[in-house]
Amino acid sequence: LGVANEGLWERLCKALDRADLMEDPRFRTNDDRVANRAECVAALSEMFQTKSVAEWVTLIEAAGIPVGPINTVSEVVNDPQVLARDMIKEVNHPSAPDMRVPYSPLKLLETPSTVRRPPPLLGQHNEEVLTEIGYTPTQIVDLRARGVVGGKGA
Repeated sequence: LGVANEGLWERLCKALDRADLMEDPRFRTNDDRVANRAECVAALSEMFQTKSVAEWVTLIEAAGIPVGPINTVSEVVNDPQVLARDMIKEVNHPSAPDMRVPYSPLKLLETPSTVRRPPPLLGQHNEEVLTEIGYTPTQIVDLRARGVVGGKGA
């Protein structure tokens, strides 16, 4: 929900039939709403519990106010558009069977994207990264001994 100026705030209050919020000195200006954010969010949140997300989005969009649902991970990965665009891919992972990961939004015919490898295990590339940024094998052993980094694959 985006109401970062007084015009949008006024439209929201009218759309919600909440003139009391528009007249409340804690919420008159954007600066006031920011300073009293917790109270503003509490007032709106209580009211938003009374209808479905879809109903609120429809009502608020009709008032010309930027709004959209905040989806759960499950809602995102099962969204019809996400599925139609093939945006989630299963990858083989050594410790997480059936892992699903976000896939590239780029859909190029001649050079399609691929998932080349699964997400790394914790610390799997420590030695490679440390070496690449200039640490010597002795320094890496010292970092492990002091517990700064884990061992290979740890």
